[in-house]
Amino acid sequence: MSRFTLGVRRSTLKNVCKALTASLVLASPLAYSDILYRGDFETGYIKTGGKDRNNSFYYGAFGPNCSNSVNAYNKDNDNRLVTNDVRYGKYANAQTIRYNCNYSSLNNGIHQKPRQAISIYESMKIEEGKEYWVAFSFKVDSSWVSDHAHNRDSIFQLYKEKNSNGSSGRRNSANAINIEEFEGKFRAEFRNSYSSPGKSKAYFWPTVKNKWQDVVFNFRMCKKGTNNCNGFIKMYLNGSSKPVFTHNGTNTETDQHKVALNIYKYSWHCMDASGKTYKQCMSNKTSTRSTKPRTVYFDELMVGDHNSSIGEIAPYYFGSAPNPPSSLAAKVN
Repeated sequence: MSRFTLGVRRSTLKNVCKALTASLVLASPLAYSDILYRGDFETGYIKTGGKDRNNSFYYGAFGPNCSNSVNAYNKDNDNRLVTNDVRYGKYANAQTIRYNCNYSSLNNGIHQKPRQAISIYESMKIEEGKEYWVAFSFKVDSSWVSDHAHNRDSIFQLYKEKNSNGSSGRRNSANAINIEEFEGKFRAEFRNSYSSPGKSKAYFWPTVKNKWQDVVFNFRMCKKGTNNCNGFIKMYLNGSSKPVFTHNGTNTETDQHKVALNIYKYSWHCMDASGKTYKQCMSNKTSTRSTKPRTVYFDELMVGDHNSSIGEIAPYYFGSAPNPPSSLAAKVN
């Protein structure tokens, strides 16, 4: 069973009643009024193109042998569900990128960002001025090779629904929050939360292969230039009951955001892939530590509103958690 159906909350009678209601009302798996979205993959397949808030995703994928399978889910795709590497329940999402594939069909015809992705923007847009909780688990596989800083892997994005000029689309869209891996560490970057002019705040912790990382964000988005801004971001990690990172103030450039779980590798083939063909990138390669397939696993995505809590959505409240980062192992910029 998924942790959602096992979710007897710890603290209050109110939460116990919620859990019992959720397990009984099978036709309405999101019976908790403060849970906005659930993505635990326990449907056993990826629902693509849907707009409901129970495991419905916008989906981008390649099929076997680098074949284009952008919106059609297949268990043999490089963006798939697995049963042998799960955080809880029976299923988790595995995403793989391959060095020899031409990903231009996922990138408006240009060879940029080898990637797989799922996002929930069709069903759950994150809006400015509202408080949210977002939790999920991820891990890099046992064969993972940590690459150079210029060739980092993107794992999570909370990115803009609109460009800074107000138009729709993702081009030139800055992340409010992202998680990347490079040089033996994970980095959560808060791109519009500055420690000094032009320098984004970030939180680092050591890369551990084949071990689930449980991440929780609690935030309220607030655009630059907003008077009396009440924006904030808090990050909890691997069983931490207190935030490992906190920022108060402006933290975004726009009014709506999309949550995406993905593996993007911006410069795997060439330093500036934008506008270049696959042939040009492959003939002018950037340095990388590995050209072998790269896989990231995801599980237990949950989005809650301001009435939710870490005890309600955090993956580690439903089983044994990884050790919290120590003050020596983790670093905040």
